[in-house]
Amino acid sequence: MAVPAPSPAVDLEWQAHARRVGYCAHPVRLRGQVHHADTHTGETREVYTTDREPTGLLFKPCGTRRAAHCPACAEVYRADAYQLIKAGLAGGKGIPESVAGHPAVFATFTAP
Repeated sequence: MAVPAPSPAVDLEWQAHARRVGYCAHPVRLRGQVHHADTHTGETREVYTTDREPTGLLFKPCGTRRAAHCPACAEVYRADAYQLIKAGLAGGKGIPESVAGHPAVFATFTAP
């Protein structure tokens, strides 16, 4: 029995879905509501619900660091790690520029 090809509308919806999670290979599927409580009045109101999502679920990237598990999320982590190390060595992103003059050593040790 042949499996029918998805309609173009379903394909476009899936592409939009994949783009929103950064093309994560294993997105986390969330279902539920977010409520906001006013601390002065004690009133609670619903701010967000997954019932309004097309699939009834909210997809979030898995956020793994392992490229073998999810190349897209690992690439985001790699790029972030590069920026953090660069800021620590040269300054920027809230780190003073004066750190560029400090000595830096990347030592690696191997057990015997």
